[in-house]
Amino acid sequence: MSGPKLSQAEIERQRQEALARERQRRIQVVMDIQSCQEEIRKAVHVLHQLQDQMLKSVSVSTEAARRQLDAALRDMPAVMTVNPEDDVDSLLSRAQKDAARARALVAQARTGADQILRRDARQKVQVMESEQARQATDLLASMSMDQEGVKQNVVFTSSDANHQLNTQLLFQLRHMRELTGSEDPVLQNLGQKGLSMLAPFQNSTHLTEDAGQIRAAVEQLVNAEQDRLRVLREAEGIYRQYTAMCALAGIAPQPRDAFSQEKLLQTEVRRMSAILQKQDEMDFIADQVNEAMLELGYSFVSSSVVRVKDSSGDMSLYAADSDTGISIYTDDHGQVTMWVTNLSDQTGDISDEDRDFSYQRQLDFCAGHPDIVTALRKRGVILQAKRYERPDRKYTHKVAVRQGSLDRAKKVNRGRRRRAANLRHMQVSGE
Repeated sequence: MSGPKLSQAEIERQRQEALARERQRRIQVVMDIQSCQEEIRKAVHVLHQLQDQMLKSVSVSTEAARRQLDAALRDMPAVMTVNPEDDVDSLLSRAQKDAARARALVAQARTGADQILRRDARQKVQVMESEQARQATDLLASMSMDQEGVKQNVVFTSSDANHQLNTQLLFQLRHMRELTGSEDPVLQNLGQKGLSMLAPFQNSTHLTEDAGQIRAAVEQLVNAEQDRLRVLREAEGIYRQYTAMCALAGIAPQPRDAFSQEKLLQTEVRRMSAILQKQDEMDFIADQVNEAMLELGYSFVSSSVVRVKDSSGDMSLYAADSDTGISIYTDDHGQVTMWVTNLSDQTGDISDEDRDFSYQRQLDFCAGHPDIVTALRKRGVILQAKRYERPDRKYTHKVAVRQGSLDRAKKVNRGRRRRAANLRHMQVSGE
């Protein structure tokens, strides 16, 4: 029987396992790309924070530092977008170079800015030390003892301890200000809390006396930040896996705040995993059909993505000769349908002559179909017959084919093309 032939395709377990390993590898590659992009975003954020700090600086050298920061922002690599049709391995190489460039720009800009900030800190410490030295001198003037020896001891202790504590305090205050600009509300609140806890010590003239309180406050803030970062890293890893899956599938991801609970995100990850598995298996089946047809001597004519409601399929046409073609439709449920198609260089209605010709070719296809089934089995795709129709003139199909369009060697990256088509469909639907 060689009317339309509907089969259910199954993939050998060994091939399924290989597809799963490759799928996980591609997901990890996209996650690595996303990590590089996040580095660039953070680098831009750091540069903007340094710009804000330069605006508050009293140093005369800030103008040069500002120009350096502006140049770093101009030279910062753009954040790329991963599209379904992209070669993710090549994209990762480029993303890693961009991230390294971003780190270098920040390091260079931070060096200049930190020099100015340290200079400001030293000036502040000198002012504080001068005031403390004056107070010590006034105290010694009222005391009947070796003023010079006591004065040296007081000033030395103040200079050594205050300088160290003030440097640590300024570093922690700067870090707390950075936290207030975090995208995470908990870290924002922690930054505000840290500023309120540490800011009162900033203008203190008795830092050595406050050292215990400062260290206790810093330890509390560091522990709270580390605990929160640990939670965020775990959640971010799951969300990044989800967005990587969406990128590979050509599906727009939901925003992070759409998942109020981690279990909702886990459920979505499992759903995306099933979608990717189905897409990969569909692509594999369609690719093996293409390889088998070319191997058997058919010529490639055309291939396109066909969307039916919420599903998609691959429609391909192969030529046995200049007048006879085999159309093959593979859907996302693994069903494969084959039927004889008349090839013509002219468009027009189907004639009785066309029907007679199709009927004869359907009879001829009886001998050719088992060869296709065997070739696919060798490639790990097993076709189980579901419905094979008898030859009939009512199954006549006719397609106009441009002369010279046949290709006995053409191969199509069906996965990349179909995911790109899904992305375009998604964009049109969203307009």
